[in-house]
Amino acid sequence: LEHARELNVTKIDLNGSAEAAGGTGLPRTPEEWRLYHVILLGDVDRVQFSDSALRAMADLVAQAGRGMAMLGGLRTLGDGHYRSTPLDGLFPVSLAATGQMAGAVTFELTAAGRVHACCRVGDLKEDAWKRLPPFAGASRLTDVAPGAEVLMRAASGEPLLVVQERANTRTAVVAFDSTWQWPFASETGL
Repeated sequence: LEHARELNVTKIDLNGSAEAAGGTGLPRTPEEWRLYHVILLGDVDRVQFSDSALRAMADLVAQAGRGMAMLGGLRTLGDGHYRSTPLDGLFPVSLAATGQMAGAVTFELTAAGRVHACCRVGDLKEDAWKRLPPFAGASRLTDVAPGAEVLMRAASGEPLLVVQERANTRTAVVAFDSTWQWPFASETGL
């Protein structure tokens, strides 16, 4: 995303130097949060966020119509620690689910995924998706909400990428966070 010229990406590393400098680097007020159009929440433990930061993110999505995606990982979706937070109920799956699919997780696009904008990456066609390496594990997603779309699933049938648009909210849950390893899967990269 950082290389997409049409996007202005702000990366906040909650484990990085901003914390050592005395702050988390997160916006502090609802007004500061409103500068963002989409929040991509990586594999970040719930304890990194104050209740007011979680409420501000939830309000940004539910009231201001911004988008939010939560990426899988042991600290986000794998442990269920986001259940009963202000983010619970925003996403198209249960945030109470726990557990991981261990090892290599092969995947496929669903019929909805083959036509959805989220799965159209440049010139990457469906046959190219089939040549990508499996994920190095994935979080288990449960209780897909009515009206949500499963765009990608494991070969076992479990959902891996689920999106939902309702009223003015757009949310997604991505069960995996290992795509950074794909360029290393071959000598030529992807």
